[in-house]
Amino acid sequence: MSIIELLASLSLLLVPLFFYLTRNSRSRAPSKSNPKSYPLIGSSVAIFANRNRTTQWTSDLIQSSPTATVVLRRLLNDSRVLTGNPANVQHILKTKFCDYEKGSKTRQTLFDFLGNGIFNIDGDSWKFQRQVSSHEFNTKSLRKFVETVVDTEVSQRLIPILSTAAANKTVLDLQDILQRFAFDNICKIAFGHDPAYLLPDLPEAEFAKTFDDAAKISSERVATLFPFLWKIKRFLNIGSEKRLKEACSDLREFARNIIKEKKQELNNKPSLETVDLLSRFLSSGHSDEDFVTDIVISFILAGRDTTSAALTWYFWLLSQNPEIEMEILREIKDKSESPVYDEVKDMVYTHASLCESMRLYPPVPIDGKVALRDDVLPDGTVINKGMRVSYHPYAMGRAEMLWGQDREEFKPDRWLQRAGDGVSNDGKWSFVGRDPYSYPVFQAGPRICLGKDMAFLQMKRVVAGILRRFKVVPAAEDGVEPVFVSFATSKMEGGFPVREVLSDDEKPACVKSSLSGYEDEKLLISQHLKVVERKLHQFASHGGLPFMANSDYSEEAAHGGLNAGESLDHEGSQTAEQTGEDDSSMQGDSPVSNGSLPAHGMSSASFGKHHVVATNESNHLISYGGKSSKQHKEIDLVVLENEISDLNGRMEALEFDRNFLEEHAFNSLQSGKEGPQFGAFIYIYI
Repeated sequence: MSIIELLASLSLLLVPLFFYLTRNSRSRAPSKSNPKSYPLIGSSVAIFANRNRTTQWTSDLIQSSPTATVVLRRLLNDSRVLTGNPANVQHILKTKFCDYEKGSKTRQTLFDFLGNGIFNIDGDSWKFQRQVSSHEFNTKSLRKFVETVVDTEVSQRLIPILSTAAANKTVLDLQDILQRFAFDNICKIAFGHDPAYLLPDLPEAEFAKTFDDAAKISSERVATLFPFLWKIKRFLNIGSEKRLKEACSDLREFARNIIKEKKQELNNKPSLETVDLLSRFLSSGHSDEDFVTDIVISFILAGRDTTSAALTWYFWLLSQNPEIEMEILREIKDKSESPVYDEVKDMVYTHASLCESMRLYPPVPIDGKVALRDDVLPDGTVINKGMRVSYHPYAMGRAEMLWGQDREEFKPDRWLQRAGDGVSNDGKWSFVGRDPYSYPVFQAGPRICLGKDMAFLQMKRVVAGILRRFKVVPAAEDGVEPVFVSFATSKMEGGFPVREVLSDDEKPACVKSSLSGYEDEKLLISQHLKVVERKLHQFASHGGLPFMANSDYSEEAAHGGLNAGESLDHEGSQTAEQTGEDDSSMQGDSPVSNGSLPAHGMSSASFGKHHVVATNESNHLISYGGKSSKQHKEIDLVVLENEISDLNGRMEALEFDRNFLEEHAFNSLQSGKEGPQFGAFIYIYI
């Protein structure tokens, strides 16, 4: 056969194949919800470009889709569906449960890591493990055991480490601390084994790092555009696949050693009360080593990464929402130091805040199934046999159709209602659950998370233990949101560095008394800064209408209540007696009686000798001593800048002095010395 004949034969084979593979791509135009798709490669360019932010990118695609469903076409027409539509979620997780499974490809991809554990199997094998696990999880004795383990871990390990960090002003990676806590915790509960990773010296957690490596590489296998690459690397035993092989070998050795010790323990003490989950499994006759090894690894995955991920984001959200933190603290202080089960169950606001945190930052942001047969989703999306269909809790938590226009806000109240007649506010909060298919953070349907109640029990006890004693302060720059990354579960990229600050209840009485004046001063400075900010906003909103930076010039002027060129003297024509207000009283963000900041002997002239006004001819500010006027052509921001700089300088000085006082007070108390004379400090601000 000549070369020409060979090429002609190949073209006859390749041309039909080309049209088959591109029949969908050619007709599909790019849209906001579907990235541009090319022949043969589909949307691989966009997928690769967003590989480091897959969760956020696919969430954006779902948000822009009218059906909350998108189809991503990959190499060689391999299509995957992602949905945030509750009707679709219910369809695949419940209504057509038997038609959607993990799938053989997923099982093979994750087998090296998870084996035949409950998270990686389907059919009768899954039903058997589910039935056995469900029976063990629903015993009262296990619940009591969990309470005991968690309380011990919190009081004897977590709190002492945080206390030391607070006393020494040490920055801790709270994500690492919570992972250590969760790992020790799940090992004690599941296997009766204490790895002792949460100790004061924070020992090297080699096993935990190995587990992280295995989870990350396995997740990359699932997400890769080129699955043949990891198969080649596995065959050659190089790169990431070599690391995965070594990691999985170490994991299984760890699990087998635990099983061996537990079997020996049960043989030596036949009458031993079997409290931990592994003892229960072995005592029930489930002694196959591979079977139990896979269960051990699955328990670690479920119990370590999910709760630590949820709590890490939870404490960051609280640090950004102090008013919510105070509401939680009020609820916690109504309970005993080590709340019993019924008290924990009654922590309704804390429960709601945890649900709200996981709405925004779910521990498992995306999960999926594989269609066993052709199907059509409720929204009309056509599903072909073998197609992967994923539901997207991260996107669903940000869906306006599910949570309203304030969906981006952290609002525990959306999960609550007042008990009683629904009108008065004297009733207690009651929790209002959500449809699990609109909030599939714990999955839904027959495969709903077995450890859901146990997870809430642990998280509430950790929250109560920490917030009762400390305030968690992020060490990163204010306002910078950490980066959300996800492998098998979500994490905070780079960890969560924090400073633990003792709560007021944990500080000695002499220190609390001395610091109260600092808090008052800080509050007044903050309020005055808010006044300036509010006036700037009014100025921008009313097209350059004159206003005063201090509160003598009321909001009434900005709305036309006073003549544009009219102002009040700094001392004011109205006295406190005439307005019916005390000099120190506050209304909204600003002092009522005058524009000064009467704190610690500072005269009102310090802030009252200049007025900041605006001209109608420009959107700039002009400052001068005395009364306001329209007759200004030149623009001068110096006074306003000086005022803001002065306020910020006072705030910095205040924080410096406060830290000095705390440090020397605690050092003196620890050494038994009298320490500084708190009442003798005199502060002079220039």
